[in-house]
Amino acid sequence: MDTTFFTIRTYAYSIDANLAKTVLENEDMDCFLFDEHINSINPLYAVATGGIKLKVYAEDAAKADEILKEWENKPILNEKDEVVCCPKCGSQQIETGELGVHSFRDLISYLFAVTTTVFPLKLSYKRRCKDCGKRF
Repeated sequence: MDTTFFTIRTYAYSIDANLAKTVLENEDMDCFLFDEHINSINPLYAVATGGIKLKVYAEDAAKADEILKEWENKPILNEKDEVVCCPKCGSQQIETGELGVHSFRDLISYLFAVTTTVFPLKLSYKRRCKDCGKRF
């Protein structure tokens, strides 16, 4: 077997990289994460390292890409097992799991949580339409 690696995807967050790695491993594909620990310790290093790289053997790259595209394009389901659609355009091509500070209240909550750890950190759970860009 040729041991030349091919970077199939790069990720900013360890959880996303490990989910994709698990998808490939479930298909009996050998895959590896590079720079996972350095980026997890200090996310600011992602600029220098190029993020967390998911690599496969070069001969498996096309199959791995196909598997990941299929997985990434599966419709998102809500708590009632209904397909989530964009409220603006009706598309089922939705990205999910984005966490972030999206309001002044979130920012104040974050600042107090970091400085005093008295208030719980409130982060908004968001979805984004891949077709029209609508966040909801």
